Amino acid sequence: MKTLSLPEASIAAALFTALSFSTLLMAQENMKMMDHGDMKKAAPVKTGDLELSGAWARQSFGKAVNSAGFLTIKNTGTSDDMLIGASSTISKKTELHTHIKDGDVMRMRRVKGGIKVPKGGYAELKSGGFHVMFIGLKAPLKSGTTFPVTFKFKNAGDITLKMSVQKKAMPRGSN
Repeated sequence: MKTLSLPEASIAAALFTALSFSTLLMAQENMKMMDHGDMKKAAPVKTGDLELSGAWARQSFGKAVNSAGFLTIKNTGTSDDMLIGASSTISKKTELHTHIKDGDVMRMRRVKGGIKVPKGGYAELKSGGFHVMFIGLKAPLKSGTTFPVTFKFKNAGDITLKMSVQKKAMPRGSN
């Protein structure tokens, strides 16, 4: 281990203090975001072997007529299940979608057959992957509001939960 000279030790201490202060400021900013509802998600819903948690939908902006919803589905059971559909009264159509790479472009496509929720595992519906599409919104989705969505499973049947709307921009390159 190298022993630092007094000037080197002073510089190292100053850098450590600056980095610590910067980290503290970033943590405080993250807490402010959480306090303002940017990170709030709907309460988990557990039915049988399935637990649906972290449900949220993207706020619609401007003249946007579509939005996307996300959540995690945990399966504590001993057999696989399949998410085969979703429905909501907020849009003309509600579909399960995923992203596929078409050459150098990522495109959304409707999921055929459903989304597997493996036994003892989970399925994650997230930005850039599987998600729920709300097509033809009947009214804009406003941050801080909630709305019901019913998820249809092959084995577990229908499970309804509330999705919270959050103000988050679409990731770059999303369609």
